[in-house]
Amino acid sequence: MKCIRLAVLSLGIVGLCSLTFVQVGRALNFQAGTLVNVGQATNGSLYVAGKAVNVSSDVDGDVFCAGQNVVISGIVRGDVICAGQSITISGTVEGNIRLIGQSVAIDGTIGRNASIIAQQATINQPIAGDLSFAGGDLVLNRSVGRDVALAANSATINSLVARDITGRVNTLLLGSQANVAGTISYTSNTNATVAGGAQLHAIHRSPLPVADKRSGWMMWSMGLGGVLYFLLAGLFTSLIIVLIVPGTLRRISDQAVKHLGWAWLVGFIASIVAPVTAVLLAITIVGAPLALMFISGWLVVSFFSFSASAYYAGRLLLPKSGNAIATMLVGTLAMSLLMVIPVVNVITIVAAYWVGVGSILLALRGKMQRPVYILEK
Repeated sequence: MKCIRLAVLSLGIVGLCSLTFVQVGRALNFQAGTLVNVGQATNGSLYVAGKAVNVSSDVDGDVFCAGQNVVISGIVRGDVICAGQSITISGTVEGNIRLIGQSVAIDGTIGRNASIIAQQATINQPIAGDLSFAGGDLVLNRSVGRDVALAANSATINSLVARDITGRVNTLLLGSQANVAGTISYTSNTNATVAGGAQLHAIHRSPLPVADKRSGWMMWSMGLGGVLYFLLAGLFTSLIIVLIVPGTLRRISDQAVKHLGWAWLVGFIASIVAPVTAVLLAITIVGAPLALMFISGWLVVSFFSFSASAYYAGRLLLPKSGNAIATMLVGTLAMSLLMVIPVVNVITIVAAYWVGVGSILLALRGKMQRPVYILEK
């Protein structure tokens, strides 16, 4: 009984914090919706989420964005932190960029460093600092002012790199316009292809370690076993939840169906604010017990976020289905399959967490009433 009361109290604390997250989102420079077009200059950091996001105005601060298709064509006098399926930066970013997406195109100048996780990325304008890329295929057509770090399937270098190139890449192509002032040190089983006219200082290749057939078979079996375990565990957990609280899942997923942009944005804000709140409470003596209850409640919300997103995905795939179990099965199966695809799995996990957490917090906010401190006699 005490554990149940503690869990309820923890969820209450998280619910109160959700009011803060949502109200902060409405009070500051936050915009959300299906189609979001930011056309007016923003003084301060900008938070934006939607299916299609277009930031065409200047932003005197950082830009935090999430969406299916994101375009930033204005001048950003800070950093850009963004996740989406397709991300295009055609304006100037004076700070750093940190991007997670399926397809990324950099058509504007980057004033500092670039960190990109993507299935495909094309760099068509200079990056003043370092470039870090992880994912599928990279095409570098303009200069990098410092180092390049790679963890990629293929990389094509057609420009100046002022210092070193390091990393692991299956296929490395150095075009005729390549000019690497430092050392190229990479791990691969194939030699780099060097076109005529490429200017290189030094290049060193280290072969990938050779694994015997037995260890390769064991790794493959373990990987397949891990995928099957993850799929079965996700299906089992989601089915138990939908059997116990089908109506609650429906109401939570309603938030994503009706207000996907807000759900995404609130989840994004909460993922940043919640850890900071927990740390601030924990470092104080009087706030330490409250921090433990807050962390307990937040873990519960995080745990249910996958199920909430899976049910939402099921509603998208089966829009006319009135069967909660079938909806959850289809949604969980679809998300589980996405989570085993390289690069796509990172995007899926991040998006599912943000949408799930945001939907839960919005649903909690709708159920909570403002506290009344003066009781009527």
